[in-house]
Amino acid sequence: MGSTYQPEAWQTLYTTLATSVAALAGLLFVAMSIHIEAIMRTPILRFRSAITATGLVLAFTQAGAVLVPQPAVALGIELAILGFLSLMLPVTMAIRLIRAGMASRIPKRTPVFACVYLLGTAGGVLIAFDLSLGMYLVTAQYFATVALFFLNAWIIMIGVSEEESL
Repeated sequence: MGSTYQPEAWQTLYTTLATSVAALAGLLFVAMSIHIEAIMRTPILRFRSAITATGLVLAFTQAGAVLVPQPAVALGIELAILGFLSLMLPVTMAIRLIRAGMASRIPKRTPVFACVYLLGTAGGVLIAFDLSLGMYLVTAQYFATVALFFLNAWIIMIGVSEEESL
């Protein structure tokens, strides 16, 4: 009996997704490098920048995992682990902001990020159990993640602009 996971069906999409995430990461890295002083001066910008950069690396890694030829069980386990690690990003940011006395600065989209990552984690588990719905959940999580990171990058740049105008 064959696997319900058909890697060739996802190759073009995930190649495109990996390329878009790599481009966003590169642009964000350049922008953060140019404005590093403003980012380092402001704890919330520092947290957001670190979380966004880490999240983009995890998203790129997720696309790479999908593109590597491997059994569905291995892919599912990898995606579930990456989903769990990604889930730690909004949790870590919230904990850091609370410890820094800035609980009121926790972004309102933090629960959205957490739900999106739970979706990807669940998708990874479904893939490991050879259920085709898993790839659709992982892909939905990927699109939502990219959209949220575009929003995050924009918010960082607005914060940098405000910081530099002071």
